Amino acid sequence: MLGLVVFSFLISGCGDDASGTADGSTSEAEQTSSTGESSGPEDTGGSTRGVDTGIDPDDTGTDEDSSTGGPTACELPDTTIGGRVWEDTDASDESTYIAAFDPRVDEGVGNFDVRLLDGTGLVQQTTTCADGRFGFGGTPGATYMVATPDVAAGGCAQRNCPRNLWAAVEAGMPVNILAIGDSLPVEGAQPTFPQRLADRLSPLVDTTVQNTAVSGSTSSQWVPGSVYWTTNVEPNLASADMVLISVGGNDFLNLAAGADLGNIAQVLADAQALLVEVVDNVRTIADEIHTVRPEADVVFTLYVDYSQSSIPPWDLVSLLPAGTIYNLLAGARSMTLPEDEVVVVDVLEPSTMLDGPLDDLLVDPLHFSDAGHDFYADEIFAALGGIVVSADGQVRNMSMR
Repeated sequence: MLGLVVFSFLISGCGDDASGTADGSTSEAEQTSSTGESSGPEDTGGSTRGVDTGIDPDDTGTDEDSSTGGPTACELPDTTIGGRVWEDTDASDESTYIAAFDPRVDEGVGNFDVRLLDGTGLVQQTTTCADGRFGFGGTPGATYMVATPDVAAGGCAQRNCPRNLWAAVEAGMPVNILAIGDSLPVEGAQPTFPQRLADRLSPLVDTTVQNTAVSGSTSSQWVPGSVYWTTNVEPNLASADMVLISVGGNDFLNLAAGADLGNIAQVLADAQALLVEVVDNVRTIADEIHTVRPEADVVFTLYVDYSQSSIPPWDLVSLLPAGTIYNLLAGARSMTLPEDEVVVVDVLEPSTMLDGPLDDLLVDPLHFSDAGHDFYADEIFAALGGIVVSADGQVRNMSMR
């Protein structure tokens, strides 16, 4: 997979910064097939490419070619938004938080198209250096989106490649979000995170929301042919440019309600089998969306680590082996594959990194307060490539808390 990490501090980097309009072209070596194998002349022997967005906290701004260890030939002036594109040889990238460039095995990808978009469309365009680094300078306070539109289908290491959203922002076309799934998109403080996401996207593109999620629903009730697919998805899919999915929680709550806590080993085995079923259901939903509405991006939100909460019944999590809830949720993250063409929003990892208790994000054991819905909206915006530069030049990738 081809990895992209976006870091939000000043660097003196490599990659030629240029403004202008993209011609949409790319070399064959920059493309991948839907199987993830390189389709160009620079085949890497089975490694695949994809796009990741996140933060590289260890990046010092010193530009060295990852393959030679020597300095790169191209330089940038100080930049406010920059990052690196690399070949994710070890397939270690899973989300904006699980993003690992390892110079021992991964190689930077040079001459790769990276674009910076704002509410006017394309504002800057650059290509990466030999070590994969890039940067954008002279970015005034505004909301931006970093895009790498030339990554082919199935080629995003972190699965966060919302190509159609990027195209809409660049072309100034409106975006309609269809929210489906369980109670999280509809319960708790109002407005809920789908509308708050639309608010975050509004400086970039006109955005509307159709929120058809149903409290208490399970993943199987949303697959094609099921009750909510028929009543809530199918009638609205033709107008959807992005489908936001939150499913699986009620599947596990139903399992827990009938679980025999005297046989923890069986409970865990049943939970693992159910996890496979839930991810398969998400994959089935996404496949049908792509078939019926190929113009739509599919966005799958994970869950926070509820075991971080002290609100009953989460205080009973101590009866389970340490890390049980986290490991189940992380399984959904790792089991969603690049070829699924699903943008995975990893709210799990940052929910373990909060400054305060998870309880601050909740209004009850499951649903979110104002802070919780803002948290979800920020994480989705970051996974889509969103960057905010404040008036004083501070840069924020929304996923860094």
